[in-house]
Order: sequence, then structure tokens, then C-alpha cells
Amino acid sequence: MQIKMCGMTRPQDALMAANLGADAIGLVFVKESPRCVNVSQARDIVDSLPENVARVGVFVNEAPDTVRQTIDEMGLTAVQLHGDEDAAYVAGLGISVPVIKAMAFGPQLNGMIEQWGHKAILVDHATTTHRGGTGFPWDWSELKTIQRPPYLIVAGGLRADNVAGAIRTLAPDAVDVASGIESRPGIKDGEKMRAFVKACAPFRKGRRPFLT
Repeated sequence: MQIKMCGMTRPQDALMAANLGADAIGLVFVKESPRCVNVSQARDIVDSLPENVARVGVFVNEAPDTVRQTIDEMGLTAVQLHGDEDAAYVAGLGISVPVIKAMAFGPQLNGMIEQWGHKAILVDHATTTHRGGTGFPWDWSELKTIQRPPYLIVAGGLRADNVAGAIRTLAPDAVDVASGIESRPGIKDGEKMRAFVKACAPFRKGRRPFLT
């Protein structure tokens, strides 16, 4: 089971995530997000990281040229799509790094997973105003009813005090956390990060390349 710590805005937070054992960090390139980073911030964060930590770029309905340019400039090792992107969009990107598709839990989820046809699916809680990253916990047991993708990432309101329950319930391939390790949006809290990793420790088998 792997850990992705998302919404990094400061090099020191990303480096702490790496030192604590996170397998991946997320960089949000969505202007509407309180965790959005510009090119300069992202570069500082990426440069602070050891090579064995994945750098995942988060996008929402972004122009393909922008996604490709950001991958090249930032050395991203994966992208995470939170918008209305479909398989045709990904094919048009023509990128070699893995793609994670974020989907909101709901009755349409099985059909969306079937249509997507890609390896990694992140299932999150969403609202009418937020595509993800709401920080709201949800009933993870309901996810047992879906067709399981090859690589399942669970997100949505995860914290040190509930992540073990989510893992026991779903046995996901990875968990994704942002607000649950923050003092405020984009600013990570070291103690919360340590506690989160400690809560995940019984379910981990050592660090390996992210998305494997």
C-alpha cells in the first residue's frame, strides 16, 4: 500500500513527506485551488525531492499542450486528471508517464471505470462546487460495490485517525491525503504527516516505485 501526499506548496513540506516515506507528492496546477502552485514554486519543490519520490501533476480540463509542457519542465512522473477528461483526451496527450483519473463516488462510477480503460483510478468525495480535495470523509465501505480497477487510490477526508479503517475496508493500492495533514490549505503540519504515515505503517511493505 502506497502513500501520496498532495497539494504541496513548499519545498520543506515535500522533503518532509519524502523523509517520512511518502511514495509520491502532488502538485496542483489548477488556478481555482487554494493549493495551486506556479512554475517557480513547483520547480523549487521538485528540486528538493529525492529521485525515488514520484511527482504527480494535478490538472482539471487543461489544454493538452500545457500538460505536456508542464510534464517536461517539471519532470513530472505521473499526471492526475480531475476534470471531464476521457480516454480520447489521454490518447491525444501522447505522454509516456502514467495517468491517474480521479472520479467521484456515485452510481455512475462503474460505468466510468469501464469506459476509462486505464490503470489507475482515484475515487474521491466531490460536491457540486468541488471536483475533489474537499476534505470530507465518506462511507468507504460503499466502494466495495464497484468494479475494482487495476490500481485503486482512495481519497476524501483521510486523516491519521481514520485512514487505517479505510485501508482495512478497501485494501486500496494507495491512499491520497491533503487536508488531513495540513494546518491550513497548502501548508502541511509535520506532526499530522508523521501520525498519518504511522497509521499506514502496518499496511505497508516498503517503498517501491509509485503506481506499481
